[in-house]
Order: sequence, then C-alpha cells, then structure tokens
Amino acid sequence: MKDSFIMNEYKEALVEKSNVEFYVDSMENFGYEITQKKDEAGKVKLYFKRAFVEENREELKNLETKFDKNFCEYETTLANKNLGATTLALSIGIVAVAFLTGATFAYLAGKFVTCAIGGLLGFMGCGVTYPLYKKVNGKNVGKAYAKANKLKQEQYDVLKKAYSLVNA
Repeated sequence: MKDSFIMNEYKEALVEKSNVEFYVDSMENFGYEITQKKDEAGKVKLYFKRAFVEENREELKNLETKFDKNFCEYETTLANKNLGATTLALSIGIVAVAFLTGATFAYLAGKFVTCAIGGLLGFMGCGVTYPLYKKVNGKNVGKAYAKANKLKQEQYDVLKKAYSLVNA
C-alpha cells in the first residue's frame, strides 16, 4: 500500500456575473478547480480548490495576489466608468432646480427681474445637463476602456507565468 498525503488549498471569490467564466478559466491557470457556485445579490460566489503546491509556491502566491488585485481594479474601472459624468450632471441639475425654486419665490415676492434671471439660469442648467453628460461620459468611457484593456493584458501576462509554474 502506497502512502500518499494529499493536502488541498481552498479559495473563495465574489465576482460580477459578467466575469464569472473569465475568472474560472483564470483560476485553472493557477491549478484551481471550481467546486461550487452560489448566486449572491447580482454577483456570484465561487469556491475553488487545488492540490497543495510546494515547488514555486511563493512565486505562484505572488502571481495570484497580483492577479486578484488587478482583477478587482478591472471590475472597479468598468463599474465606475460613468460615475464622473453622472455626478457632474446631477450636480448641475440640482443647482438648476435651486435657481428655478429661487425664481418661484422671487415671483411670489413680486421681484420680476430676479424671477426672470433665476428662471432663465434654471432652464439653461436643465438644458445643458444632458449634452454635458454625454460629452464628459464619452471621454470617461474611452479612458476607462483603455485602462481596462491595459489591465486585461497584464492579467494575461500573469496567467501565462502562472500556467508555466503550475505545469512545470
């Protein structure tokens, strides 16, 4: 009878639904196999295991940490690509509504010139919000996708190194 000691390492990850297949494929390059999937509030919790690796363990762990950090940054970059433009548009919209509110109170107080100026500024603010959002969002989305592509390329480089270590 042959004595064989088997030790497994386990890993859990919470991943956006759109990135599940990529993440599972990536973890296979680190020697992990998926054991379970659970849906959780728009995301998927993945459970992995792999046989304990002794040779190149430190380097493999460093690559895995680098990949996980990079993957989180990738997801965050794509999730926040519209954030700046949305914040700007909402801020301008709130200021525009404040001008319209001021114009209404100015009208009730009998100050017609102030009412006209406030109303004009309020309507201009409401009118400029969407075109400004589209312009700023176009720039931000382009930058976000460029950064995401760079991060994805870095992920591929890490995965190639990990695959070569696991299959050496």
